[in-house]
Amino acid sequence: MCTKWIVLFDNEGVDTLIPWTDVQEDIIIKKLSGENLNGHQSPLSIVSRTIMRAQLNPQRNPEVWAYNTAGDMDVDEMRQLWIDSPQYMADLIRTKGDQLFGSKPGTKKTPVIV
Repeated sequence: MCTKWIVLFDNEGVDTLIPWTDVQEDIIIKKLSGENLNGHQSPLSIVSRTIMRAQLNPQRNPEVWAYNTAGDMDVDEMRQLWIDSPQYMADLIRTKGDQLFGSKPGTKKTPVIV
């Protein structure tokens, strides 16, 4: 099983790392168990706020990406990869991920309308 991630990184390294799969699973489990979701953040609002954070800090050249890992990884393992090898991780994500926000030269953007 793969893990889906949303990451915001910039000149200073990784800023926000969201285990998207875990967030989705938590919401599904809470809905099925009948818990009240009032005040709970929807996945879309989390991503929207991450992109807004990137838009409000253009001086740091922020990029927001979505990517998958082949196996299950917890957030601590992924954060450690970003701490140990930030440039490698950024280059890997730029090659394999889908860009949600950013304008750094050399990055790709998936067109909305082809």
